[in-house]
Amino acid sequence: MFSLVAAIGMFAGLYQDLLKPMLFSQDIQTRKDVAESPQAVETKLALRVEQAGVWNAYGGGRYFQFTLSNPGGGLALVDAISVDVVDVLEEDYYMLPEALPRKYDYTLTLTPHFRGLKKFAEGFSYAGGDVDRFGVLIDSTPEGCDYFFRFRVDWYDDVSKTKHTIFSHVFFAKLADGHPASSLGIPNRDTREYSELYYARERKIWARLDELRKTMPHSPDASHP
Repeated sequence: MFSLVAAIGMFAGLYQDLLKPMLFSQDIQTRKDVAESPQAVETKLALRVEQAGVWNAYGGGRYFQFTLSNPGGGLALVDAISVDVVDVLEEDYYMLPEALPRKYDYTLTLTPHFRGLKKFAEGFSYAGGDVDRFGVLIDSTPEGCDYFFRFRVDWYDDVSKTKHTIFSHVFFAKLADGHPASSLGIPNRDTREYSELYYARERKIWARLDELRKTMPHSPDASHP
């Protein structure tokens, strides 16, 4: 009887030793299949604006800064990073002094009659956890206009093999020409009158911005200061 129990125990041990490598191999293959499956990872690209419309007192223009990142997995391949100009106000007004900007990487010069996409960067890629920061200086020729626009990024999901587009919120760039108040027919001593013109313009800008943000979509991951 004892020898029979010992024989059964020995057989069971041999069976487990033979079965373990097979089970381990199947587990490795299953993990590999899951890792390579398009449903296993979610490729995302997030656009977050950090600075918006800082005045460049030395050379003119407005400075904007944003980041692109992949908070998920997979691989996002960026085809184009663009400014999408949606509206322009072309009235002149006196410009009050403001703060200086940070360093920038790209400069875009817009014109009053231009609408649509103006691409300024391409060819970036983002694996999970990657992030880049972009600085853009937006200027106008001629000066004296206010531009309403949003950032747009066209990208390709290398895992699911699909194309995507993300948008920021709509922003504005105030690009007055900084002329003296006297050129508006206002005596230099009458600061009250040209201040009233300035703040009337501000109210007009913010009202238009509010309208555009209500009607133009932005991506769920987009944020703005």
